Amino acid sequence: MVTNLRNFRNKLIHELKEVFPHEMDKYASLNKIEDLIKNN
Repeated sequence: MVTNLRNFRNKLIHELKEVFPHEMDKYASLNKIEDLIKNN
């Protein structure tokens, strides 16, 4: 279930990146920081 949500979110982010590349770059870097915090 969690994996499905994560895959869905990643697909959504990927599609948004194609439409709004610059905004999504900012979002992606925030997301990486968030993941680092979660993983450590």
